Amino acid sequence: MPPDPEIEEMIRRQHEIGFLPGALDPPFWTAVEDWPDPQTPRIFTTRELAEEGRSYHNDPNVELRAYRELVGTMGEEMVDRAYDNSAPLRVVWTTWELLLDALAHTEFSHLAVDDWTVSSQGFMLELMKKLEEGSE
Repeated sequence: MPPDPEIEEMIRRQHEIGFLPGALDPPFWTAVEDWPDPQTPRIFTTRELAEEGRSYHNDPNVELRAYRELVGTMGEEMVDRAYDNSAPLRVVWTTWELLLDALAHTEFSHLAVDDWTVSSQGFMLELMKKLEEGSE
């Protein structure tokens, strides 16, 4: 079976920003209906929120329910392949400067920041403003 062009494009974009495996929610794993697309990067403003998000996804009951729902919509073979090719979620840390630089080289239209979906451009402008205020 030839590689899926959408997956290849997603991997290319992830490499461009120095993506760490497991730093983004796996595709199709969210229950949020209004996200722009399943590859929306997930950013937390505190370590506590990030750990909470990770522990939710690592909960065996949540994982089993999500697996069953996915098998019902995507088929067992595809879901098993996705699980086999997914790195475990983990919390990573970066500076505002490095995050801003990485986001400047991406094509994501939206980001999930804590519990909010925001425009990438708006988030970057807000981050630049905070950096400027901090340097004054």
